[in-house]
Amino acid sequence: MNYFSPMMSEKNLSFDLKLNSVALKTDIKKLDVIFDNLISNSIKYSNENSKISLFLDKNKFEISNFGEKIEAKNLNDIFKKYARFSKVQAGFGIGLSLVKKYSDELNYKISCKADGNKTKFILEF
Repeated sequence: MNYFSPMMSEKNLSFDLKLNSVALKTDIKKLDVIFDNLISNSIKYSNENSKISLFLDKNKFEISNFGEKIEAKNLNDIFKKYARFSKVQAGFGIGLSLVKKYSDELNYKISCKADGNKTKFILEF
């Protein structure tokens, strides 16, 4: 979490952490890309002065933030390569497609839920 501190402090964000110790037999490089992208995006798209919640147990990882609203019609396409829905933040629309690709390769299930300005990504092991 220290790695993300500079980005967090720029927007005065804080983490709400509920992280249990977990041992997974997996490709750590791919899992690192998944975690890095989900956490970085959560920071990038969070409202200033808000909290990012992270939950980890032996079955899943969840991350949620309050920020730019994702329209329900866009949820089906959020993991497609080059998909971009933000008019505020820059990006190429590649990160979440990598998250999906690596999740599939590791036999994990990735999903996204949006409710108003709250977005939650769920990675099931």
